[in-house]
Amino acid sequence: MTLTKQSLAQALEFLFICGAFLLISDALTPLLYPVGRVEPDAGDSNAARLGIATVTYLIALVLLLPRWRDAVQFLARRPEIVVLAILPIVSAIWAPDVGPVVRRSLAQALTLCFCLYVVCRYSAGELFDRLILVLAIGIFGSIAIAIFYPEAGVTHGIVNDGAWRGVYGHKAIAGRVCAFAVFICLLHRPASSVLRSLRWPTLAATLVVSYMSQSRTSWLLIIVGIAAMASPVKGTAPHDLHYRGRRSGVHRFHQFR
Repeated sequence: MTLTKQSLAQALEFLFICGAFLLISDALTPLLYPVGRVEPDAGDSNAARLGIATVTYLIALVLLLPRWRDAVQFLARRPEIVVLAILPIVSAIWAPDVGPVVRRSLAQALTLCFCLYVVCRYSAGELFDRLILVLAIGIFGSIAIAIFYPEAGVTHGIVNDGAWRGVYGHKAIAGRVCAFAVFICLLHRPASSVLRSLRWPTLAATLVVSYMSQSRTSWLLIIVGIAAMASPVKGTAPHDLHYRGRRSGVHRFHQFR
């Protein structure tokens, strides 16, 4: 098979978006933080993470430029996003310390550019396909690092001793990702046969990591979410019952675009 410029560009973009989602989900924590630390704070950042995130969002901005018309049309339909981007910048006028406000405003603007790129570039199905792959990498990586390298993958200390944090650096983040992954795996059927074969093992592994993370909030989210999915939609005929999650989750995602 001949590798054309177009196929190479598509492969690089695929690697980029998967790498970006790994970064955003904190699955790159073992690479960005020294293992000697007892446990990073939830949401903690360092210079390496901030630098990589900035480069990632700038690349997304460049990739968004050919789709600027789609972005403008989307923002015309969702003007509140424009307000969300402008308000933090305007607030620098009355902020007592302008520097941090401007930096955080720019960070938020770049984050919104990344989100616009995702919305304009991928359909809901394409996005969820990539999310399942990224979540599978993070979940199976978490099991591997917790078993074979517990110094990095398991919490040690008086509080939360033995709780798995896996590749996510903190048990609360691991639990949050697990709660998200459960519903991605339940609600989306990938187009690729490879991803379809990965879907249910990823769901099973996610439940294991969620339990071992000792994150009770994630357990509650999963239980409440599954209960909501299992309840039929009011007014739906018995022969046409779907999970509430499918009707109000994935379908509304399509409508949002």
